[in-house]
Amino acid sequence: MLALTAAACGDAPGANKGGPAVKTQATSLTGVSTPAAPRPLDHWDEFKFGMSFDDAIAAKPGIEWDGDSFKQCRDEMPVKGCTLWPDYDHSYAPSFAGMALLPNLEFNEAGQLTDVDLLRTFKAAVTASKCEAIHGRLVDALYDKVGPSSFRPQKGALVRRSPGGHEYFRSNSDDVMVAEAEFRKATDGSMITLLTTFTAGSQYTNAECRPGIYIQGPKALPRRPINTPN
Repeated sequence: MLALTAAACGDAPGANKGGPAVKTQATSLTGVSTPAAPRPLDHWDEFKFGMSFDDAIAAKPGIEWDGDSFKQCRDEMPVKGCTLWPDYDHSYAPSFAGMALLPNLEFNEAGQLTDVDLLRTFKAAVTASKCEAIHGRLVDALYDKVGPSSFRPQKGALVRRSPGGHEYFRSNSDDVMVAEAEFRKATDGSMITLLTTFTAGSQYTNAECRPGIYIQGPKALPRRPINTPN
């Protein structure tokens, strides 16, 4: 199975609107031309990394924030940071690849936005093949928005291609499928990972497809301690 990378960009500074980000070429000492590393990533849509909690909660019209997570951020953020998630029943976000993915926001102890995770769970009659098709559409949409994937899989992963012909990788199982593609890892440590998981249903549970785009801001921003879950 692929590694479950939890990291997950809007148009980066200097990117072409409506197309992949422009990457310049650099020539090594051997004379071989190699792509330059992506430019630092400072935002995804309205969310700018390092922005304050107060600015972040008002940044995206249409998002209603979950009351419990809002209260926990208000009460505990200065001690251990927090995760703020949306009210999925009452929030709206413009669709991306035909999907209304909603933002989960990570804040450090200083109240700075460090990461944005775009998530959604699909259950209605979903199958492994339908879930993989969802992943493929997201691969194409991210390629158009931020440029090609650079991820290389673990041994044993299956190589697939999206409808647009872009390569991604998935685990060799339909009961518990994991598909992954890494799209951007800049010089400042910022990066985007697309991770989609599928779990088959049973007589007691529904099948679930969970696509997620994980956008990690610059590593210079301190993260909340991993051992203090929200």
